[in-house]
Amino acid sequence: MGAVLAIVAMTASQACYVYKPITANATPKIGQRARVVLTRDGTAELARYLGPNVASAEGVVSAVGGDGTLVIGVTFVQMLGGARQPWTGEGVVSIPVEYRSEVQERIFLRNQSIVAGVALIGGLVAIAVVAIRAGGAKGGTDAGGTSPPP
Repeated sequence: MGAVLAIVAMTASQACYVYKPITANATPKIGQRARVVLTRDGTAELARYLGPNVASAEGVVSAVGGDGTLVIGVTFVQMLGGARQPWTGEGVVSIPVEYRSEVQERIFLRNQSIVAGVALIGGLVAIAVVAIRAGGAKGGTDAGGTSPPP
C-alpha cells in the first residue's frame, strides 16, 4: 500500500512540469533546468563527454558564454533509441551553438499541479475511508448470528 502511494505521489509531482522550446534568440537563465537536443555532429563531437549515441542532455544551466555556448550540469541524457537515463559523468558540459538543434526550458504547470494535488488528496481520503470501513466490519461483537457448523 505504501509503495502504491509513493508511486502515485512521484507521478503527480512529475506531471507538474513540461519542457517547451525557447525562441531561437533567447537563452535559458542560469540556474534554470533545460534540455538541449543535439545535432548529429553534436552527438558525435560530445560523445567523449556525454557518452555515445546521446540525442539530448538535461540539467541545470551553469553559465552562458558570450558566443552562446551553454554550460550545463547534466543530470540525465536521452539516447538516440529513446531511452532516458541518469548521467554518470562528473562536472559540467559545454555545448556550443553549432552542436545543438533545440533548447527547451522546464516550465511549471500551475493548473495541472493543482488538479494533481486535489486528485492525490482525494485518492488518499478514499483509501482511508475504505480502510476504516474494512477494519470496522471485522471488529466488534457477534451480532446474533448462528454459529458455523463444527
